[in-house]
Amino acid sequence: MSGGAVAEAVTSPPGLGVLLGLVPGKPIGIGAAVWAGTRMRLGRLPDEFTPRAVLGVAMLGGVGFTIGLFITELALVGEGNITAATIAVLMGSAIAGLLGGAILRSR
Repeated sequence: MSGGAVAEAVTSPPGLGVLLGLVPGKPIGIGAAVWAGTRMRLGRLPDEFTPRAVLGVAMLGGVGFTIGLFITELALVGEGNITAATIAVLMGSAIAGLLGGAILRSR
């Protein structure tokens, strides 16, 4: 991974879309689903499970590079787009994992 490839991954539309989907998108979606499920009384969280814990676990949901890499190969055309999205999947998964781990550790 060269510096140019990383820069392209964070500035190209496919790469930026992947990063935004994995890092803020997954936690927002998972957190919203947990919130909605508990509000509709479909289930309840254990007493010791704080909103911070929900955020940390939801952030770990962004570590999903296997499907991300598979979809990248199926959905995108052009070597540059595929490369940018692949690098973004790896970067987004690493960022989400590190942030999730840090949130849970600080709990």
